[in-house]
Amino acid sequence: KANGDRYEGRFVDGHLNDTFAKVTFANHSTYIGSFYNKMLNGHGTYIWPDGTQYKGNWEDGKPSSEGTFLVPIFRSIPGSFEEYSEIMLKEEWERARKQ
Repeated sequence: KANGDRYEGRFVDGHLNDTFAKVTFANHSTYIGSFYNKMLNGHGTYIWPDGTQYKGNWEDGKPSSEGTFLVPIFRSIPGSFEEYSEIMLKEEWERARKQ
């Protein structure tokens, strides 16, 4: 993609639509999982460049239900993150890291 994102998976009508895909974003974050309607949809894992991860279900590019937030300090934070954006998830990790 022109913005530096790299997509691996099955394309339908010029768009990535697959039950398993890998997207490496220009910011060096990675998403591995279901991708539909040009967005993260279904089960998948989002990985930030520092190793922080969110594993769970996604709907229209946002966490949609229960998931697990993994931080590089080998601590997981289970919970419901459905209203969280990528930035909010990162802030949650920062708070956990300081504990």
